[in-house]
Amino acid sequence: MKKNVGYLLGVLLSVFVISSCTDVYKEADAESEEVVVPPGETYTAQRKYTLNVVYYVPADMMEFDDWHYRLSGITLHMQNYFYENINRYMHLSGEAADKFKFGLEVNDVNPDFVKIHFIKSTRNCIDMQEKNLPEMAQEVLDYFNQRPELKKSNHYLVYMPAYEGSFVKHYYPSADQGMVFAGSDTDRFKIKYFDSPRARASFLYDLGYILKAFCQACFVPESNSGLDSPFLSLMGSTEVQGAGSNTAASGPTFMLPSYNCLKYTSRITSGSSFVAGTPDKIRLMVWDAMYLKGTQLFNDDYSYDPFDVTIDEVQILSKAGIDTAIVTSTSTLLSVMEADTLHVRCSFSTMAELSGVVLFDDPWRTYEYPQKWRVDLDEDENYESGWDAYGIYVSSTMFTNTGGNSYVVDFTIPMANFSACLGRNPRGATEVFNRELRFRFIGKNGMAYPHVATSLKGAFEPPLRNVYEVTSKKFSVGVTNEFVYLHDIATRYGTWEEK
Repeated sequence: MKKNVGYLLGVLLSVFVISSCTDVYKEADAESEEVVVPPGETYTAQRKYTLNVVYYVPADMMEFDDWHYRLSGITLHMQNYFYENINRYMHLSGEAADKFKFGLEVNDVNPDFVKIHFIKSTRNCIDMQEKNLPEMAQEVLDYFNQRPELKKSNHYLVYMPAYEGSFVKHYYPSADQGMVFAGSDTDRFKIKYFDSPRARASFLYDLGYILKAFCQACFVPESNSGLDSPFLSLMGSTEVQGAGSNTAASGPTFMLPSYNCLKYTSRITSGSSFVAGTPDKIRLMVWDAMYLKGTQLFNDDYSYDPFDVTIDEVQILSKAGIDTAIVTSTSTLLSVMEADTLHVRCSFSTMAELSGVVLFDDPWRTYEYPQKWRVDLDEDENYESGWDAYGIYVSSTMFTNTGGNSYVVDFTIPMANFSACLGRNPRGATEVFNRELRFRFIGKNGMAYPHVATSLKGAFEPPLRNVYEVTSKKFSVGVTNEFVYLHDIATRYGTWEEK
């Protein structure tokens, strides 16, 4: 463990702002000491609005040594992650690119330290569980309400020590505020381990979850990338836990997503074994990058004022136009879901200046074993079920203006991209379930419609959310069973042909 020289002398207050005074660190197995210049008393804000970073410690725990230096390193790594991801889509460099780095308060003497507020909770570990989020959030807000000069934005990253029942979760205290609670800190929670897959698996296991929760605290919903993407969406999943087991499942979360963000660090599988992470492949999708760059931490001219969109008409058309299995050979079946391409046209009007529109194809897979698919939860506008929702983004530069504030946007969707997300074979020879096509309108200055803090997916009604039916069928081909997936878009909505 590192030795902390002159560390936090005279800590008497339960709630205070602190700068650690560490200048020498040494791992027990290190060959040489890591010398760190201690932080000075002053910090400089990198931009107009900066992330409020907090170390929030239960009343019945002590903080872990060297927390200020370690958590500063993790936070700076997060900042660089989003900087690189957003710039990947901006094609900018230099000063223009720096505009899309979220703001922090950085120490004037040693920029390896960021300003972190220390809050000693009045609550014990047992009262700092996920179910206690509203009360925990209020305690953090009370700290800043009593010291309004310290609050720098509406977004909070709240680190906590790792303890029994600790968690990583986003929370919305109000429609314009977002928090991340990250109960992940130990004396080895430090970014120096990122370069080693085994160390990432051992000491940085929650870092991917924290990146994802940060996005959600900035009002980004879950979504998935398609098979055509070389990257995995930070906000999505292409795997399901428990889908092949009918014995270990319970409650409405039988088909649990194995989030891509797990792979940002590594997954521990059992004992000392590990699966190496693929951090270079865990990316923001373009619709998330375009949205984030307009939010408060990235954009000095942000606006969290809500706006409305009136959808005048939605046209959904199938190219395949059939609802039967296609036999491609004596041993192969091709489903409509693999062969079809959809055209979706949305006519709408809005007073807002938009960056673009996303169309999500969202499979409904919430299941309460062994009773039923939980359609009520998938319909719920505030239930997060978008981890497997495949997105198609169209920039506002591609809109057709039909007069005034009215526009038309067109989407072409190759449905083969969805095959990896189907993943639910029928319990019998045939099973019928729903999916939906839904929209998200992304404003240029940090607001979207729907706005996830108030309505995650929007009210369950067309034309914002449009249901179609999928039938999975089991066929015997030779000595094996094959499953094909058919949909009713042609009969429910219509068809189109290439000209």
